[in-house]
Amino acid sequence: MTAVVATEDQFEQLIRLLAENPDLRARLRGALVGEELADFTERLARIAELQERSEKGMVELEERMRSWIASMQQHVEFLREMNAEDRRRQQEFGAYFEALLARMGERINAINASIAAQAEQDARLGMRMDQLTARIDSLTERMDQLTARVDSLTERMEQLTARVDDLTQQVQQLTVRMDQLTARVDSLTERMEQLTARVDDLTQQVQQLTVRMDQLTARVDSLTERMDQLTARVDQLTVDTQRLTGEFGKLKGWQLEERYFRRAPAYFAPILRRIRALSPEELAELLDSLENAGQLSEAEVRDIQNADVVVRGRDRETGEERYLLVEVSVGVGLEDVERAARRANLLARALNVPVLPVVAGEYFRAEAMRAANELGVWKVLDGGCEPPKGDGSDKN
Repeated sequence: MTAVVATEDQFEQLIRLLAENPDLRARLRGALVGEELADFTERLARIAELQERSEKGMVELEERMRSWIASMQQHVEFLREMNAEDRRRQQEFGAYFEALLARMGERINAINASIAAQAEQDARLGMRMDQLTARIDSLTERMDQLTARVDSLTERMEQLTARVDDLTQQVQQLTVRMDQLTARVDSLTERMEQLTARVDDLTQQVQQLTVRMDQLTARVDSLTERMDQLTARVDQLTVDTQRLTGEFGKLKGWQLEERYFRRAPAYFAPILRRIRALSPEELAELLDSLENAGQLSEAEVRDIQNADVVVRGRDRETGEERYLLVEVSVGVGLEDVERAARRANLLARALNVPVLPVVAGEYFRAEAMRAANELGVWKVLDGGCEPPKGDGSDKN
């Protein structure tokens, strides 16, 4: 017999068919009971048929015997009424009848033996019937269990069917997305091929650029060497320029100081009248006398001697003697303002005469402007005099 191995899909298909087809479940139940039960059923039917036929034969035989006995009694009565000749025939018929009775007895004995054998066979069949009944009960119980399992499997099959429907819907959705993705991949493939062609072109261009870059690198190396040489020369020129700038600044500062010294009456006329700039000798003689008088220390004398311009004059309103201590610079800074204020205070304290601090130049830095206003320093820019903001007297 060929072994049949059922896969899980085939088993689930069988369960689905059993759930949908009651006739198929009945056929399966009959097949599961087994061939032996079918054979037993067939033999039981044959036994019932034989028993029925035996009973019918016995009934027919009894009826025929009754009919024959009645017929024989009639013949006996008829023979008694017959004459002597008939009695001879009756004796012959009696012998025939006795032989017939013997033959009938033999047949009856054979029938009884057959009935006994049939009864014995019926007893054996009864025993087997009991055994088969027990087996049928066991098979019925197993069939009930199998039916319960089939019902459970049917329920699971329905659940699996619902899950399969869900999965089918998901697969359809995935199929749509896969089609879309396939289209995108085809588009990307085409773009990739185009990009590959462009990359090939770019690769060729890069190779050409590499050659040109090598050439350019050689030129840059040469230019770098020349640039280093040029940088060294520029550094030297920078040092020289700074030195020349410093010297030029000094020269311009000296020139500016000389101009303010020589033209002091013109530049400072808005502040004082009868102006006279003290020469270095006159300033030195004045400071020397103040030092001798103990009004100034040696350091203070040297500090005041470094002032750019010292001017003596008269106040325009009172006519009293006044001094101007002027710091001159091309670009006036915070140090110039502080220096003018400090030196003017030293000289005013020594002379006991008002000394106005002044800064003069071509331009002023912002911090210098603020400091001049705070320290009360006059500002002279391109010949124009400006008093410190907040000063009570307007000398202009």
